[in-house]
Amino acid sequence: MAQTRDLAYIHSAVLLFGLAGLFAEWIKLSAIWIVFGRVCFAALGLGLVLWWRGQSLWLKRRQDLGWMLLQGVLLALHWVSFFAAIQAS
Repeated sequence: MAQTRDLAYIHSAVLLFGLAGLFAEWIKLSAIWIVFGRVCFAALGLGLVLWWRGQSLWLKRRQDLGWMLLQGVLLALHWVSFFAAIQAS
């Protein structure tokens, strides 16, 4: 039973990751606006999950802020270049 559930999880993940490229082709916006929309939905979803679980959004250590900003910039560059490449191909 667990193996069937795990396979369903894997197939669902592959489907969701595969659809990301199709959305870039279907949506006739620039890559930056697509990423901005994804960020808004992700922030709303993560905020709701944190609120529901009663967890704080704030970092525990001030030193972590720089690393979080760097990771956010790198992830944003990754997604913008990914969607721009999909639209160019």
